[in-house]
Amino acid sequence: DLNPNIYRGPLICSSICNVYLTDRNAKILDIGAGTGFVAEYLTKFGYTNIDALEPSEGMVAIAKAKNLYNNFVVEPIYADKTTSIPDGIDNY
Repeated sequence: DLNPNIYRGPLICSSICNVYLTDRNAKILDIGAGTGFVAEYLTKFGYTNIDALEPSEGMVAIAKAKNLYNNFVVEPIYADKTTSIPDGIDNY
């Protein structure tokens, strides 16, 4: 159930960013972005530099329609493989 009164993970995650990440221009990578719930909250807090990493093309299509992310990386995350996203603090 994705009712925001029950499924509160995106709100909790975004609220933590709002407290500890004071730079509203910080580059944020939303890992497992899904349809963009976290980005919806982050944009309400004033963050605008958000990218999405999501393996489901269907969910990415829904997220793209919301116009919340700057870039999309459509690929899975594996424990024993790296993603195509470059390493380093300067990248994310």
